[in-house]
Amino acid sequence: MLNKLLINNKSFCVFTGSLVIPSLLLPIKYSSILLVILFLIVIYKLITKQREINFPKILLLPFIIYYISIIISFLIDVYFGIINFDFLLRNLVIIIVPLFVFTSNLNEIGIKKMLNISSIIISSLGVVFILLWVTGYMKYFNQQEFKKNEWIKSGITSIDNYKPNDSVFEFEIGTTSKTNSFRKVGSLSKWNKKDSVIRELTIKVKKSNQDVWVYFRNFNKKQSQGAWFNAKTGQIGLTQKGIKAETKLLPNGYFKFILKDKPQRKSTREWFHFSLVSENGGNKWYAEQQKSNKLIQLLPPKFYLSSGQDLLQKKSLLSYKITSFSSLHSYAHGTYMSLVFTFSLMFLLFNQFLNKWIRYLFIAINIFIIFSLASKAVIISLIILFPIYYYKCIYRNKYTVAFCLICFIVVLIGFKGYAIDRFVDMYKTLTIDNKGDLENLSTNERIHIYENYYNLIDKNYWFGYGNINGKNAVKTIYNHDFNTHNQYIQSLFNSGFLGFLLFILFCLSPFILIKSTINNRNEYMFFLLIVLFNFLFESLLYRQWGLILVSFIFAIYLQTFKLKLRWSR
Repeated sequence: MLNKLLINNKSFCVFTGSLVIPSLLLPIKYSSILLVILFLIVIYKLITKQREINFPKILLLPFIIYYISIIISFLIDVYFGIINFDFLLRNLVIIIVPLFVFTSNLNEIGIKKMLNISSIIISSLGVVFILLWVTGYMKYFNQQEFKKNEWIKSGITSIDNYKPNDSVFEFEIGTTSKTNSFRKVGSLSKWNKKDSVIRELTIKVKKSNQDVWVYFRNFNKKQSQGAWFNAKTGQIGLTQKGIKAETKLLPNGYFKFILKDKPQRKSTREWFHFSLVSENGGNKWYAEQQKSNKLIQLLPPKFYLSSGQDLLQKKSLLSYKITSFSSLHSYAHGTYMSLVFTFSLMFLLFNQFLNKWIRYLFIAINIFIIFSLASKAVIISLIILFPIYYYKCIYRNKYTVAFCLICFIVVLIGFKGYAIDRFVDMYKTLTIDNKGDLENLSTNERIHIYENYYNLIDKNYWFGYGNINGKNAVKTIYNHDFNTHNQYIQSLFNSGFLGFLLFILFCLSPFILIKSTINNRNEYMFFLLIVLFNFLFESLLYRQWGLILVSFIFAIYLQTFKLKLRWSR
């Protein structure tokens, strides 16, 4: 029974294989479970020694070559006295996934069927992600302002998990608290010289006989300017130069503190920043002086220009990544997830296996999600490679391609959101001395990372640094633990010149082993090019998701065109 299920039943292999790529859209435990299942299937097939699992052994050569580069990195670690078998075991994925594909012995029709199911599952998950995104957005902006993630909070723990927009935000300052602050940035679109920035904080202190002071200010890395308010009595304390401070006692017992100042010259953003401090003119909270916990209540703040522009204005849905507002945010990586949807998009473009309108809908969904994930490398690779590849290699499905291009154009013109912000940030980082406005300047970070790794590689490019030893070297010298964000550099850094050559052989293996014809210039070939291009911007093989994705697409390509091998055995 088990033998028939695992060996003779192609439908089982098709179904199992169709889950490989979609599993990468879920938390890593699901792809790990699937890997265990694939491993058990492969072991069972190899032990039974059935004729059906016979395949040209040369198909495994590229993956063995890559794994040798991993062994080299492991041996370098051993040389430095570090033995870590986790690294070797994790990279066995590069062998397990291809073995499953090859031992399944699916023909081209079986592979097409498997990937048909994959693209449908991926697109359907895309619909679910969009629904989570929209409903999460609505819930997020109907909650109390201080509950939102845009507020950077230090030492603050809210008492309630969810509060509606017009409710009170409550938190306690304990006798062990040291830093208690809130800050949020507001973007200035247009303003004139007559404009003032106005900040309104409405606060009440309960359960305290001691004074609690609020240092309310505009947060600036060069110089912070603001004023001190007594949250217990409403008294205005010290006021710094250029600041106008007001206080009002409201009928409900709250004090409203108002801070006014002028925007800095050529400023594109202003901060709403306040800290709870122990004394007038101070900037610290001395917990040891406190006799008991203080209960602080905050009503929704106001942050605006005197001309009327609301700096806390609700942003459009498109201003947020599609992984926001749901559990996707805790595990999803933009580049890896974008590549999964790109895989689905390519298969939908090059194959007509669904109702035309459903297919077009899925194509539009995949394009939308790719842009909303805002992986610059994936978007650039699609924009550059797709027109070139299509007009050089493929002359079919013109209506589908035209529809795809229209979707790209519409999204590019109308997508004034997160993706556009990312590209604007990249432009400013590269051309205006790192002046991008986004909080996390990914382009700026990568430039510094490349510089750090270049300096290390320049000293030891022949032998490399190993995996764990390399991480330790980067942490010791540059005080960060980022990978290289470039798979080519990563291989050179970890495994030295020999490991780098083996990695290049792995990358070129599909083109070396398979004779190039018009028939194999298809979605598999195009996605291979997408992967190789994205190796320039991400260490894809550094994570389990990337190992599964890359090994699967390489194996599928080799299995599909194994009859065109330059060497039969």
